[in-house]
Amino acid sequence: MSVHNDTGIAVRHVEIPPFFCPVEPVIHPDVEVVHRRSGRWARHLGLVRGPAELERWNRTTAAEFYGGMVPEAVTEHFQIAANWVYWGFSFDDAHCDEGERKTSAAGFVPIAARLLRVLETGDEALCGGDPHLLGLCDLARSYRRLATPTQTERWITAHRRWLYGVVQQNALRARGGPRGLDDYLAVRLHDCGGPPTESMFEFANAAEVPGSEL
Repeated sequence: MSVHNDTGIAVRHVEIPPFFCPVEPVIHPDVEVVHRRSGRWARHLGLVRGPAELERWNRTTAAEFYGGMVPEAVTEHFQIAANWVYWGFSFDDAHCDEGERKTSAAGFVPIAARLLRVLETGDEALCGGDPHLLGLCDLARSYRRLATPTQTERWITAHRRWLYGVVQQNALRARGGPRGLDDYLAVRLHDCGGPPTESMFEFANAAEVPGSEL
């Protein structure tokens, strides 16, 4: 079935059938509390300025997104993980998907390099007043305080994978997009923030996975 949008261009309408999942949905019991705290954290650090930016921050529903994956997480750990997911959506909008950097692999490298040094050192002086780097610095300090050294190193390494994925994404954009599905999947597995999101599972649940199993 085809319909026409406001510009008169025909758009194909596709009905997506219901998705069957034999597993009952779950959610962390403190998801609403974590959600509200994340908003306060963002305001405190200057990541959101005013009601409109706070609404955009909240609309990502990152606490619900992550709370459905770690329903039995330690609440304090879940809070840090949820803060990171909210932060990640905001950083992606500000530094990855908008402005000149989105079509320049080289243009993104300086912010990526500084971000990694902030993670490795927790040094606020490296942030240069950037709210996103200040937010990540705060997250890194909180993460290091509660995580094991192995969990922390895995989290930092996961950021390297993600940021390299963004560099690849920007390079593809600069040449007009991926050449095919393989190109797209090779980049998308990393550039969407998946590696750090996954690496926080063991931190949120306070259970370090042995390297041989990981």
